[in-house]
Amino acid sequence: MTCFWICQGCNIPDIDIVVQWKLPSTVSSFVQRAGRVARGYGGSGLAVLLVEKSAYDVDITAAANQAKKSTTKRKGNVHEATKYPKSKDKTYAISHGVLRGAFGGASDGIPVHIEVPLDLLSLDEGLYTLVQTTECRRKVLQMIYGNEMPG
Repeated sequence: MTCFWICQGCNIPDIDIVVQWKLPSTVSSFVQRAGRVARGYGGSGLAVLLVEKSAYDVDITAAANQAKKSTTKRKGNVHEATKYPKSKDKTYAISHGVLRGAFGGASDGIPVHIEVPLDLLSLDEGLYTLVQTTECRRKVLQMIYGNEMPG
């Protein structure tokens, strides 16, 4: 088994695991790095995204509501700046999965479905939505890239 720590321009054919430590700047960055896994025919692998606890304190729901109310400046097809406010309520982070996978398994239950807004024009391409969703992350990636889910 080969574990791959990100390095630019590597073309190693037998990578089984990619570990991304900390949030990248965009969803595309993570997907490109995850794409290094199992490149050969019929291969399978695992891509892991380890995020900071603070990623769950970012209130993307409030940012989405604020964007609806105001006119947001755009540069080309992207928002000029994506400013996510920090949630003042500790239950926001808990309800969006901050304790999933915590030591001892106390919070390993299936989380309640919460609709997490997705702003396709944000600079991070919906990265915080990908992290905070309580749905299948493949579904979020499908919404971001417009791909169809396999049947």
